[in-house]
Amino acid sequence: DRAGDLLLQIGKGWQGQGTGPTENCELNEELKILRDLLEDGLFSDEKKTLSVHLCEDPTTIAAPAAIVRQIVINLVRNAAECLDECVGEGNAKHEIKSGEVTIRTVAPVWQGGRKWVELEVSDTGGGLAPDIQKHLFSPVKSTKGRGHGGLGLSVVKQLTDDMEGIINCHTGGAGTAFRVLLPMADSKDTTGD
Repeated sequence: DRAGDLLLQIGKGWQGQGTGPTENCELNEELKILRDLLEDGLFSDEKKTLSVHLCEDPTTIAAPAAIVRQIVINLVRNAAECLDECVGEGNAKHEIKSGEVTIRTVAPVWQGGRKWVELEVSDTGGGLAPDIQKHLFSPVKSTKGRGHGGLGLSVVKQLTDDMEGIINCHTGGAGTAFRVLLPMADSKDTTGD
């Protein structure tokens, strides 16, 4: 219940800040700023790498930069932590301590008569366990131990929903990829260019 209340407050927090135009940000520029922070904080181990592939087209989205940063940091942190997890069963279980996390942008993406910017965060970890997949975007008790509240993906989902974005996940033995469609700043103008 407390987690649900927190998510509700997060959604109200940035939506209810005035009746003026929505704040916009340039996704690729935010990712350039975050790259060094993420590399220093999560990828200081030489066995883990962060790759960032930014499209050349404009990626101006209809969302405040602070919200975008929260989404990116949560997704990348989860992906980096997946590289530390044990995979396999029984005697075949082994710990992954290396791998790659990739951030990629694509724009524009057309869906439902609107233009979007796609943000993809993928990892080469062992994939998500079936019991985690069942409750993927719900606040749950974390299986990662101390210091983890189990709210990361539910916060990402709530923030994405609040900006009328779309999030999906693909996971398997070759890793996990989260794709987030964020509305382009001019997404309501579909007549053009």
